[in-house]
Amino acid sequence: MGKSYYEKNREARLAYQNAYYRRNKGERLRKMELLAFLEPEEFEESRKKLVRYNAAYYRKNRERIRKQRKTLIESRKRQ
Repeated sequence: MGKSYYEKNREARLAYQNAYYRRNKGERLRKMELLAFLEPEEFEESRKKLVRYNAAYYRKNRERIRKQRKTLIESRKRQ
C-alpha cells in the first residue's frame, strides 16, 4: 500500500503551518497587549484559561513531549 496523502505532503504541511504561525504571532501578541490595557480583568481571565489549558495538555501528553524534546536535543548535538 502506498503512502497516504498526509505522509506524502508532510513537509509541505509543516512549512505552511510554520509560516502561518510566524505571520500571525505578532498580531496575536498585539491583540493581547491591547486587551491587557483596555480590559485588564478579561485579559487576566483569558491568560489564566490559557495557563490551565497548557498545563492540562502537558499532563496529558507529557511522555510524547519529553520524547520529542530528547530527540531534538540529540539531533542538535550531532550537528
